[in-house]
Amino acid sequence: MIKKLKETLVLNISRVENSKDGLLAFSLTFFFIMFLRNFLEHFSNGSTFRLDNILHFNLSYLYLCAQITAILVLFLQEGPKKVGKIVLLFFSIILLPPIVDLIWSHGKGLTMTYYVPNVHTDILNKYLTFWGDYEGSGATIGIKTEVLIGVVCVFTYALLKKVSLLKSALLAIVIYSSIFLFGMTPFVWKYFLSLFSLNYKINDQYFSFFYSLGLLPIFIYLFYKYNPKLLLVLIKDLRLERIFHYFLMFFLGLFCGHFIGEKSFLWSIESWSKVVFFPLSIFFSCLFSIVINNIYDFNIDKISNQKRPLVAQNVKLNTYKKIGALSFFLSFFYSSLLGFEWLFFNILFTGLYFIYSSPPLRLKRVPFLSKFILSGASLIMIYSGYFAIESNLRLDFNLIWPFFIMLGLILNFIDLKDIKGDSNDGIKTLPIIFGEWWGKRIIGLFFLMGYPLSFLWFKKVIPISPYFLPLFALIGLIQYCLVVRDNYDERPIFYMHLSGLSSFLFWHIL
Repeated sequence: MIKKLKETLVLNISRVENSKDGLLAFSLTFFFIMFLRNFLEHFSNGSTFRLDNILHFNLSYLYLCAQITAILVLFLQEGPKKVGKIVLLFFSIILLPPIVDLIWSHGKGLTMTYYVPNVHTDILNKYLTFWGDYEGSGATIGIKTEVLIGVVCVFTYALLKKVSLLKSALLAIVIYSSIFLFGMTPFVWKYFLSLFSLNYKINDQYFSFFYSLGLLPIFIYLFYKYNPKLLLVLIKDLRLERIFHYFLMFFLGLFCGHFIGEKSFLWSIESWSKVVFFPLSIFFSCLFSIVINNIYDFNIDKISNQKRPLVAQNVKLNTYKKIGALSFFLSFFYSSLLGFEWLFFNILFTGLYFIYSSPPLRLKRVPFLSKFILSGASLIMIYSGYFAIESNLRLDFNLIWPFFIMLGLILNFIDLKDIKGDSNDGIKTLPIIFGEWWGKRIIGLFFLMGYPLSFLWFKKVIPISPYFLPLFALIGLIQYCLVVRDNYDERPIFYMHLSGLSSFLFWHIL
């Protein structure tokens, strides 16, 4: 009897793990189950039907699901795709607590809550006594039933995977502990805020911040276990210099808002969330733009950038498109957590890069105009940083347009490494129009003029010592030399730009 039951369980688990249905089908099933749980919980818990409330709950279920998947992958040394299918399907168990609570309370319902500081005490005792007694809030009988079934199922799953009895029991304890820690989220949130000297406060949006941030390292780990080579390929192709440039433009906007706006930067949960989540959304936007650019620049890269993933055949085109789509979704998701205005900024930024790289416009083919598109993307980042403090876009345009023109001219240096590929693809850039020798010197001249002029720009923003003018001119001269040298490499130019602007901002902030 037991042997037959074991064989049946092993067979069914194997069917799920090796199902021809992809993770998308399992994920959509999990997605719809979460919404059904929200609906059922309303009758027992009295939860409100608001976007921030439902987003918080759904992110919490996703976080717990990902956390359990990562623990099982680590302990069982099984592939995340197989384990993920099992966990996603098994998470239908989240429908159980509101149903059990309604039956237990004869239809009155029970209030399910986290364990909350200043409300719940003696947490260690609750952990050791399987959530302790229910006192009008906290873990209800439905929650305890759900956790008990879940822990037993994990223990059984490990045994069926031929894991030793002791290790299976340890895994069950770890899973129980991780779920209990999840139930203590407010305590963890309070400690997390204390690391940044922020006042403890609870609301649905803040919990959404917490879980969406916590999901990142878990998903990176699962991605690494799924395909470590692909993750390494993506990391090598990130072009971090350009990404950090846009981060710096955002912080330059914060700098302008603090020094010339009506308000000053104050460290709070609201400001912390903007400083963390908007750059994070821009990171994924840049990853999406890199994918799009690599797809449409394939013929150029075959000549000028032969280490790019598609040219080197390190990734299949279909897989690469999926990575681009996922990056696009994550970019808009993380900016939308902050509100519509931040999603709007992100759409502008992503849109400029898209029309620069992608047909039908593919404006990178248009001389001069193409680099002003990228200068506009930098401008969007400055305005978003300014908006983070001022909540308006009243940054004096007379301060902006010189910066826009200067950056649009200087950015032509990024075409120098692609001269052969661009020429073969019919793209007209300054080095192709004027020739490599003159093109380098024209672009170098932009640097030579641009840095002293940027001193005048900064002088309008903040009080700045005239002694900085020779320093700016010297940096411009160094950049000129880096541009016109025979063994051209764009990375030192980026390094000089990033380190120079970072040092200048830190100098005036500190």
